[in-house]
Amino acid sequence: MEKRSLEIVPINWIFQKFIANSKSAYTPGEKICIDETMVPFRGREYIPTKGHGYSIKRYKLCTEKGHTWNASIYVGRDLTNDLTQTASHNVTLKLIEDLLGEGRTLYMDNFYTSVPLAYDLIKQKTHLVGTLRFNRKYIPQEVKDAKLVKGAIIAKESPEGVTVLKWRDKRDVQILSTCHLGTETVVTRNKQKTEKIKLKCIVDYDSGKSPVDVSDQLASHSTALRRCNKWYRKLMIELIWSTTLVNAHFLYNLNSVNNAMNITSFRQNVICSLLEDYVVKSSARRHSANAVHHMNRKKRARCASRYNLMAKKGKMVDGVKKMASQVITVCDQCEGNPHFCKICFNKKH
Repeated sequence: MEKRSLEIVPINWIFQKFIANSKSAYTPGEKICIDETMVPFRGREYIPTKGHGYSIKRYKLCTEKGHTWNASIYVGRDLTNDLTQTASHNVTLKLIEDLLGEGRTLYMDNFYTSVPLAYDLIKQKTHLVGTLRFNRKYIPQEVKDAKLVKGAIIAKESPEGVTVLKWRDKRDVQILSTCHLGTETVVTRNKQKTEKIKLKCIVDYDSGKSPVDVSDQLASHSTALRRCNKWYRKLMIELIWSTTLVNAHFLYNLNSVNNAMNITSFRQNVICSLLEDYVVKSSARRHSANAVHHMNRKKRARCASRYNLMAKKGKMVDGVKKMASQVITVCDQCEGNPHFCKICFNKKH
């Protein structure tokens, strides 16, 4: 076995079980996307552009609304892959291999998108839409060198249907698509409700790329990640408490439209159901002679013993009714948790 493949052995069995269950529980629709996600941990990979610089990197294939359908953990260069292609090219084909040939559209960012990958996916009847880095190979020279003004477009399409285009907005944006025409535009509205003309491929890319972001956002709510020395423990906690729970939340809402709940309520219900057999219900407290009475501090109120005594006898001092003093101490064992001053508490108990 390759040395690097041994590094994931401590959690490989449960990771593979998670992948198998995710695939069997749901069949993806027409749009899918691939991106990486980071699990904070010092000592693995360092990517300064990410929110967590030192992290364990995972590749995820997500369907709509954040459901993780397939994933892999980056443990270093895999010498069993095709070394003539980039690592991102090989990872993409590995994650999507069970979904090829069914006419789906794959959305990716510029870390994965390349012209050779687009041709490989077209052969497998799968479309590709993604942003494209300017230093990638096989980009048409006319597109690469074009100097555009704001709103201008330049596009080139190959006979196989691979379109590479550049569009100038606030800056140059380069897109590769196998299912869009370079001149297709749509009218969108921003937060100020002003209309703006945008390329259809960019609008579709923005919507198609969102599932991974949704998955990471839902997983970040009430995270269970804590500092630990073993990377596989942290990865296991993130896998069970975040990714698996987000998948379960998606499937629950999919099959319970009338009883849909947010991720926080769903997480609480899961916890309560798991702890149901371990929680011992306490019986109602009863006042007894053997009960130990304690004085606790709460809001100010009048001493119960002095108030009852003065109210019944109507004690008057110099023609003015004497009021019971206000105290902040209560007895937590007596019925009603009455307030007592220290003198009356000792007399009564």
